[in-house]
Amino acid sequence: MKYFQILANLLFLIGFSTTALQAQNDSDIPSSDVQTIADDLVVQGSECVGLDCVSAESFGFDTQRYKENNLRMHFDDTSASAGFPANDWRFTFNDQTNGGENYFSIDDATAGRQIFRLQASAPSNSFYMSSAGKIGLGTNTPVLDLHIAKGNTPAMRLEQNTSSGFTAQTWDIAGNEANFFVRDVTNGSKIPFKIIPNAPTNTLVLAANGAVGIEILAPNANASIHLAASDKGLLLNKMTNAERTAFEVGLVVADQGLLLYDTDDRQIYSWDGTQWQSGGLNTDDQVADVFQLNGNDLELSLEDDGVATQTVDLSGYLDNTDDQALSLTGNSLDLEDGGSVDLSGYLDNTDDQGTDVFQLNGNDLELSLEDDGVATQTVDLSGYLDNTDDQGTDVFQLNGNDLELSLEDDGVATQTVDLSGYLDNTDDQALSLTGNTLDLEDGGSVDLSGYLDNTDDQMISLTGNNLNLENGGSVNLSQYLDNTDNQNISGSSLINNVLLIGIENGTSQSIDLSPLQDGTGTDNQNLNLSANTLSISGGNSVNLSGYVNTDNQQISGTLTGTDLVLSIDNGTNVTVDLSPLIADLQADLSDAQDEINTLNTQMLDVITRLEVLEDCACDPLGVVDNIPGERQRAILYQNIPNPFNDTSMIKYFLPVDVKNASMTFSNTIGQIVSRVVVDSRGEGELNVNTGGLASGIYYYILYADGQKIDTKKMVIE
Repeated sequence: MKYFQILANLLFLIGFSTTALQAQNDSDIPSSDVQTIADDLVVQGSECVGLDCVSAESFGFDTQRYKENNLRMHFDDTSASAGFPANDWRFTFNDQTNGGENYFSIDDATAGRQIFRLQASAPSNSFYMSSAGKIGLGTNTPVLDLHIAKGNTPAMRLEQNTSSGFTAQTWDIAGNEANFFVRDVTNGSKIPFKIIPNAPTNTLVLAANGAVGIEILAPNANASIHLAASDKGLLLNKMTNAERTAFEVGLVVADQGLLLYDTDDRQIYSWDGTQWQSGGLNTDDQVADVFQLNGNDLELSLEDDGVATQTVDLSGYLDNTDDQALSLTGNSLDLEDGGSVDLSGYLDNTDDQGTDVFQLNGNDLELSLEDDGVATQTVDLSGYLDNTDDQGTDVFQLNGNDLELSLEDDGVATQTVDLSGYLDNTDDQALSLTGNTLDLEDGGSVDLSGYLDNTDDQMISLTGNNLNLENGGSVNLSQYLDNTDNQNISGSSLINNVLLIGIENGTSQSIDLSPLQDGTGTDNQNLNLSANTLSISGGNSVNLSGYVNTDNQQISGTLTGTDLVLSIDNGTNVTVDLSPLIADLQADLSDAQDEINTLNTQMLDVITRLEVLEDCACDPLGVVDNIPGERQRAILYQNIPNPFNDTSMIKYFLPVDVKNASMTFSNTIGQIVSRVVVDSRGEGELNVNTGGLASGIYYYILYADGQKIDTKKMVIE
């Protein structure tokens, strides 16, 4: 019985092995030795299958063993009925070729694909699935559904190849002690995205509404980016002037709204589609609600800015000292109660040098000597301004629609007032001054208090279209004439401190100029140069002998056409083009000629009127009733002759219903020199002689029942 059992087991091993080899078509076993068992088979022991199994095989704890030089296990599903799965599978152990690889794989035998492979010598826990279904790569204790563990930068690669016709692209997602990052392997392994360890919660939040939150869980739905930190700010891209200019070349309209910070200008710029705008927020169309000087406080408030009026206290910049002494000690120029300037750097002890540059540019004194090989030297004199009274205006002009004003030695940049908002192209508007506010009828107002320079007795006059300030500058008002109705300024005069401005067919306005006086009487200071000593009246003197060259150079000049050539001995000639000045003189001469022509026309008209009056049979008293048209109103005629040096006659007409009439005579500064009561009505005349009157220009005004009729100018030679 024992021998029969041994034989049965041997037959089982042979039969089972033969069947397995037949399934994988192992050509090592002749087909004639195949054994088929058509019943259940139970083996109560271990089993060895393969050509290299031996009779005394030591199984250890192995229940089943496969042993030969080409190991394969094939699973052949023979299902033939429609709809039943019939795919075949195979376990493959190592390559069959010399030098092949060592591995275990699961193959799709039907499709001929290797779909799962474990390479020999892989580290422990290369692939681990826990009882909870969690997969560990490099760990046998996975914490999450997929857990990757490695000693240095665990990572995952996403590679798109060209097998589906798309461009190849490879991304790495990895993390280590320095950062979590996404790496663009295809394009030079650039790292476009990083997260640094210990970043705060909600550092970056992408909300369902598309808003991006920075340190906030629920960013505002109306904001593209919501910054919520209370201890951080928004830092814009920084560029220099040159970098911003180069960057601008590639910008188009579609880039409108782009912001950056210019490190040279120290301000934000925004791209408006065609150019950079400073400030960056495009809030250009604002009007100043408040821009005024209240005492020593400068007040400013912008329209719709939602900010209270801003105030700057200027009292710290006032020193109100008129009589400070200037002194020179050695090479140091000193100002009493001020500072000092070391002039030693400007001495080169050479006698025959000319000055290439010696000028005042704003508050900067610029000096450059001939052939000294040194750049132009600059001294900032703004700290030496002391608000003295005898100041002139460096700039007082109209530039386009901007009124520009700069006072001598005030240490303040040119002040500008935009007058464009006050242009309404109407001729018959009244101009008035209330306190320091200049008002235009149907227009706006300008606060002039900031432009007071504490001068005591300056006169203002109008010559042609130029408004002139004594000891100051002038403004050309011609741009504000719109020439639509040929109105003339007439009846203007200055009586004491009252400026009277009249316009033809309009209403005369009186302006009280007394608020512009400060009454201190410190205007009349004179500057005198005696030998090498420069002195100022009421002040002190400075000895300039240390700055006098000893080469006895002479300056000469020649005029060729409109070019004035100035020459200095042993120096460089300088050519000055006088054509702009000549053009102004020619324009003034043309204006004077036009005025003469107008006067001639008026004289001819008067002569014609006289001839008519002499020929007519009028009432001896000159009273004419029921005269139609303009003769029903008062008329003042031009005096004849004019100019005159002895006697001149002024004709006038007064309607019979005028109760009171008078004629007032004044000089150019508004002082009344005579007032005459006019008793006769109708055509009348008044003879004027020059007794007691100096040569010059005078004005006479006809008043009727308290109303000014007209103003004429007469000239005494």
